[in-house]
Amino acid sequence: MKKTLGEIIKNYRLTHKLSLRDFAQKCDVSHAYIDKLEKGIDPRNGKPVEPTLLVIEKISKAMDKKTENLLEEIGFIEGERSDAKKDIINDPELGLWFKDIKEASPEKREELKRFWEFIMQNEKTKQNKDK
Repeated sequence: MKKTLGEIIKNYRLTHKLSLRDFAQKCDVSHAYIDKLEKGIDPRNGKPVEPTLLVIEKISKAMDKKTENLLEEIGFIEGERSDAKKDIINDPELGLWFKDIKEASPEKREELKRFWEFIMQNEKTKQNKDK
């Protein structure tokens, strides 16, 4: 059964006897944001909190976990049998691209993410115009 990121964080904190502030400092994320993640809801708007990949990477690093393992735990990606992983294995160029992304600085990753979101938004806009 998959757990929420908030459950995983809280369990880790309690197991390691860390306060919200201590864990937040270890992650280099604000304690208020860690609190929101644990609760799963942003109290300002009542919507679910959706952390960026950069935040998930910081959290996984603070927990001494691989980012992929944490993403699997929260059900964001599938385990070893993932079709996406099979595609990467079957396409060496794609595998190299993902390796480059993994080795990129957090700033470059964020820039790539924004660029990808821009491309996807343009695609949605184009599809809506065609309807």
